[in-house]
Amino acid sequence: MMQAHKWGPDVCHKLEREWLLPATLRLPVDGDDFRGYRTPRDWFVDVSAILLTCSWAVLVYLSVDFSLFNVVTGAFSCVAVWFRRRAPLVTAILLLPLAVASSMAAMAALIALFTVAVHRHFLIPVAVGLAHSVAQALYSAFVPGEWSNFPSVVLVYAAVLMFGMFVRARRQLVVSLNERVRQAEADAVLREERAQDLERRRIAREMHDVLGHRISLLSMHAGALEYRKDAEPEEVAQAASVIRGTAHQVLRDLRDVIGVLRDSPGESPPTLSLIHS
Repeated sequence: MMQAHKWGPDVCHKLEREWLLPATLRLPVDGDDFRGYRTPRDWFVDVSAILLTCSWAVLVYLSVDFSLFNVVTGAFSCVAVWFRRRAPLVTAILLLPLAVASSMAAMAALIALFTVAVHRHFLIPVAVGLAHSVAQALYSAFVPGEWSNFPSVVLVYAAVLMFGMFVRARRQLVVSLNERVRQAEADAVLREERAQDLERRRIAREMHDVLGHRISLLSMHAGALEYRKDAEPEEVAQAASVIRGTAHQVLRDLRDVIGVLRDSPGESPPTLSLIHS
């Protein structure tokens, strides 16, 4: 079963006319659960399929003798076409005996066979197509004049199967390509985050070295004041001014380091200040 993928705004923003996609390519649905959702494209296809089935039933009704069985079969086949998305295999199996017994259900059986080919693995639609062919062969063998139509019916079954498998393969290709696009976008975001992290670390290392150098200068001037106890007041004031300016520069460098290392670049870094005496 071809699994559906969620093509929301994060993936489908590059697609034009997204409403033309079938629901199985737009909703996070697995298996047979289509959740009754239909895109505008699905509504158009389903309504067209029902109209085609009903038109075929009317043509058969006008061209053959009237019978209540044919009318009931035609009505049932039109209703079954609407529910084929929810249970394609069950619909195809239910329409198998009806398509053999009544020509009114032939078009609905072909549509159901096409749906099975689109939504099921290769072997399942082939088996359903063979079952329809065998049933048609048995019907042609026992009904006079029907055997000559058997080759054309088999060719029609084969054409429907091939076209349905082609549609399935194309959808799988589209899903694969969009999955690659999604993975490439995720990898690009990851690479960008890694590059930003490496750059932050590099800047932090460089500022750490500068900060260490300024703290060493601060310690050296403080040690000189401690050693020169007999220094003149002017010299003490000058050394204190140098220490104060260096301390302010150290705080500015420390603030820059913290700002670089923050996880959220949009947030403002904390404010560091000295207490002035």
